[in-house]
Amino acid sequence: MYKLTVNLSNFRFNSFHQQGPLRISLYKLVENEDGSGLTHDELTKLTNYITGNKSNFSNQNYHSCDTDDIPSLSIYNSIPSGGFIPRYLIIRKKPQMPPSGGEIYAAMDIELLDHNGTTNHSYNLEFDLIGEVEI
Repeated sequence: MYKLTVNLSNFRFNSFHQQGPLRISLYKLVENEDGSGLTHDELTKLTNYITGNKSNFSNQNYHSCDTDDIPSLSIYNSIPSGGFIPRYLIIRKKPQMPPSGGEIYAAMDIELLDHNGTTNHSYNLEFDLIGEVEI
């Protein structure tokens, strides 16, 4: 199993637009909303996607991971974050965006944007991702 560590830029959650890069570790998101390590095939597909999407991703490195590294989100979904950014960022083909101006939760979907802040959400892989923000 693998995780992919990248710099993520130009995205929004809620109504907040994040331009500068955040360092995150990406895992596969499974249906019960927990993380899972990426298979070698998924890692290859994700790496190819990221390589072609320079406005959102840079500086990628992959690492092997075990179950102790993988985030479990079921308890975090309904807890407000208490900060200015969620601890966990979810990337899906069709983001489940909350109403603008609402609470910031520990785990939230994001929408990818271009450098001008215009929606450019072109995530098209067959698996969803959960990114843990490195502090």
